[in-house]
Amino acid sequence: FNIDVFSEFGEFSNRIILSKDIQRELYVSGFSEQESVAKLDSSDFALIITTNATANSHFAIRPLVGDKTHIYGGDQFNHRLIKIEKSSMTDNVFVSTYGSLGTGTTNFDRIYQIAMDDDFLYVCDFGNQRVKVHRKSDLSFVRSFGTLGQNATSFHNLTGCAVDERYLYLAQDGNYRIQKVEKSTFAFVTSLLLLIL
Repeated sequence: FNIDVFSEFGEFSNRIILSKDIQRELYVSGFSEQESVAKLDSSDFALIITTNATANSHFAIRPLVGDKTHIYGGDQFNHRLIKIEKSSMTDNVFVSTYGSLGTGTTNFDRIYQIAMDDDFLYVCDFGNQRVKVHRKSDLSFVRSFGTLGQNATSFHNLTGCAVDERYLYLAQDGNYRIQKVEKSTFAFVTSLLLLIL
């Protein structure tokens, strides 16, 4: 594994060579055309272990994020968050679940994307035109923001989110823009309009 170091003007200055193997695993949903979460070897994509659902009514995870110990997913067919422990991916796979179809604080309508930081999950609740925040520890609801519309604090077809230490970045297909908001208060910071030609 090589790390190339460049100066601030792009001039090569040094190469650091690491000879130790880096163990990584990939977690994917829908592997081999089955409703599942699969753990793959990152070097050759060989299947290590998988969970299987016999039908979409059991679960169909589309967005998927993970930390050192757990996988968090959005079950689009059952409109709920799920939490899976990485060390025990068995038939009794869920540590916990949260949510159902609807518009309330305990509900979702098509979870489209999930981002996370150390403590929270940030969920694009596509059908409800909002972002919901949930605790990673027990998936419980913390707060939400957004309504359908075109102004600075509203959404239309919220399809993507990312988070850093201070901000949330939210992509909307319906309003053709990316918004930047304060993570702690949801205060609008700026937006970028994407022109479709």
